[in-house]
Amino acid sequence: MKSRSKKVEALIYWEYLKDMGASKDSMVFAYKNVWDEEILNVSNSENIIVNKSSEKDRLPGNSGYNDEKGFYINDENGEEILSKNNLKEYNRLQEKYINLELLIKKVNYELGVLNLYVNRGPNDSVTIFDTDIVVDCYWVLPKNRYEIELFSNEIIKQVNSFVTNHKEHFFMDVSKLEECVIQSVCNLDISYLSELDEDIMYSYSFKNEVLIEFSNKFKEFLLRGIKNLNVKPSECLYCHPNLNAFSFHHPDTDDLMIRYVIGKDEKGYNQFILEECRNRPISKGKNGDPF
Repeated sequence: MKSRSKKVEALIYWEYLKDMGASKDSMVFAYKNVWDEEILNVSNSENIIVNKSSEKDRLPGNSGYNDEKGFYINDENGEEILSKNNLKEYNRLQEKYINLELLIKKVNYELGVLNLYVNRGPNDSVTIFDTDIVVDCYWVLPKNRYEIELFSNEIIKQVNSFVTNHKEHFFMDVSKLEECVIQSVCNLDISYLSELDEDIMYSYSFKNEVLIEFSNKFKEFLLRGIKNLNVKPSECLYCHPNLNAFSFHHPDTDDLMIRYVIGKDEKGYNQFILEECRNRPISKGKNGDPF
C-alpha cells in the first residue's frame, strides 16, 4: 500500500524519540490512522504512537498478554477481564469471540495474495491496514462456521470492490514509482519516497532500506555543494534492456552524477526493480555496449 506519511523534523517529537535511539537529525515520517492516532516511523525502528486511542483498546473481544497483567480479554462493555482474577468469565468471553478472531484471520488469509491486511476499526468497521475504512462494511460476530464462511465472502467482496475503486491509492505502479524517484533525486529529498509501499521489495530492499540508501547518496551530493540534479531519459541495453532508465546530471556542468533503472519485475522475485546502474555509458555504435 502507498504510504500517506509526511516527512517531519525529529525535534518536533523529541519527547517521544529521545529514548528510541534516534538523533535530532533523524529521518522521521508521520501519519494519522483511522483511530486519529499520530504514528511516527523512524528508520530501523518500530512505529511510535504519539496519542494512543483508548477507544481502540476497549474493543469488545480484544485480547492479549502482557508481563504485568497476564492474559486478558475485553468484555461486551470494553472492560478488561484478567484470566488470573476471573478465569470463568475470561473463558466465557474467549469462547464467545473466538469466531470473530477466526473470521478476521480467514479474511486476511484470502486477501494476502493482494498484500492487503484488514482489521477492526471504530464502530467495528472493516479497515484496510490502519489508514482506510471500507465504506458500509462492518465486522459482525459469527455464531458458527457457516456464518464465518458467509461473512468472510461478503467482506472480501466489499474490500475488493473498495480497493478496485481506489486502486491508485493502494498500489504503487511503475509510472508512480518513476515519478517518486525522479522527484526525489532531482530535489535530493527523500520525502518524495514516502509514497513507496511498506510491504513490498524494491530490488531486494524494503522501503526503509531504500530510504537509507537514497539518504546517504543525497548527503554525498549535498556535501559537495550540489543542491539539485537534472534528469534525462536513458536506457540500459545490458542488465535491464526492457526497463526505463533515467540519468541525473549536474545542473551546471551536465556531468553524469547517477543513473537508476526502474521497472516491474516480471520474474516474480521482487515486485519492482529500482537499481543504481553503474555501467559506464559508451557509444551505442560498438557491439555489446550497455548504453
